Amino acid sequence: MPEALHTRHRVKELAQDRFLSIRALALYARISYKTTHALYHNPQHQARYSTWCKLAAIFGIPVAELVVEERKPGPLSPAEKVL
Repeated sequence: MPEALHTRHRVKELAQDRFLSIRALALYARISYKTTHALYHNPQHQARYSTWCKLAAIFGIPVAELVVEERKPGPLSPAEKVL
């Protein structure tokens, strides 16, 4: 079965580890509540690079560590469905 590569970010996970609410994270990072809320509730949500930099600074990690790549099983090809 072919695997698909999925990318997600870790904003919610990192915020929860530090006991930061959405509002507190928005205030500390100096980004809008709306953007923070979207990032918190949607691990595939996209943001500007400047936003990622602000969040990484709050969490004390490099920007690259905000994103995780996961391999998940993809759909079966017609040939694999027959087997």
